Order: sequence, then structure tokens, then C-alpha cells
Amino acid sequence: MTAIAAHRTKVLAILDDASNTKFSNNQVDQAIRDALRDYSNAFPIERTYSFDCDGEDRIVLPADFVAMQVMRVELIPSGDSQDDLTKLNEIPFFANYSDEQWVIETPGRTIPIGRTIVIYYSGPHFIDGLDSAAGTTIPDTDDEIFALGAAGYALLSRGVNRSEANVIEGSTVKDLQSLAQKYLHDFRGFLSGRDKGYIAAAWDLDSDDHF
Repeated sequence: MTAIAAHRTKVLAILDDASNTKFSNNQVDQAIRDALRDYSNAFPIERTYSFDCDGEDRIVLPADFVAMQVMRVELIPSGDSQDDLTKLNEIPFFANYSDEQWVIETPGRTIPIGRTIVIYYSGPHFIDGLDSAAGTTIPDTDDEIFALGAAGYALLSRGVNRSEANVIEGSTVKDLQSLAQKYLHDFRGFLSGRDKGYIAAAWDLDSDDHF
């Protein structure tokens, strides 16, 4: 079972919808994306990226460089091994995201052609199989609480959609929204370091026809 399939199974179990009667995989995947965004903001991954400069003070990084924030930039001293990250000189920089690519500027200092910089940045988490990601970065120990957050987002979205469509009673919408907020409260409490514990209770309404 792929990672995304396993996460869907956990979320659908919380929603008491193992057969996808109420929620499609696309709806669950969107809820997982929403939870993944929150998780990444709370626990970003610090990564490094090496880049060979072209003699410009405006460095346009490849489109596949995905970052939340560029934290610092260091230059490998001339003559040192490009694989030796113990001898680095931090340099001032500005970083911005423009036209779907990150751009790093080093004002007052042009990095010579062929010199290598090491970029330290915070990146988002991934789930194998979701949006073509290869590999999963969420620890197994966080799978259950993560699934709870995704279930909260799924419930919240469904409550809004069904309310707008006027296909379920107002009390049922309130029940969906209340449970969604309960799950999201526990999930966000965990993300903020205030783990209050959680109950992955299955929810049930009078009839599947209601939603």
C-alpha cells in the first residue's frame, strides 16, 4: 500500500466511511493537503541545496527548488572541497519568490563563476504518491493525529458544501461543523505543542442520504 493510500485509509476510518460512500478520494486528498500545509508550517524540514554560481549577483534557482523560506546562504571557500560543508562563509542575501521560482540576490558581492553556495532553507513535508511526491516525511508516530486533522478538514469542507447546496438540515450542518472544529482543535493543539489528546470517534447521522 502506498503512503497516500494508507493515509486515506486512516482518514476514512475516522470518518466512518471506509467504502467512500460519503467522501471521494479526491475530497480526502484535498483534506490531507490542508492538514499537510498546517503540519509543514508547524514543523518545517531544514534542508540544504548546493548551487554552482554563474558569476551573477542575481541567482535564479531551478523551478524544482521548493522552499517555504530561505534562511541563510553560505559560500564554500575557494580551494576547499565542494563536499566539505565544515568550512563555509555566510554571506548576506535577499530571497524572494517570483514567477514560480526562487531568486537569491547577493548585493555588493558577485559570486564568481563555478563557485558553490550552500542554501539552507525550510521545506514542506511530503506524502508518497500525493501530487507526484516520492517519499514520505511525516513520522509514523504522528500518523494518527495527522489523520485526525485531515478528517477535520474533510468534515468542514463537506459541511460548507452541503449547506450551500441546501441538501441537509441545518442541525446536521452544525453537527458536521462542530465535529470538524473538535478534530481541528485537537490537531492544532498538537501542532502548537499543547497536545490535549484526541478521540478519533466515528460519526454517524440518521441516513447516508442526508449527505
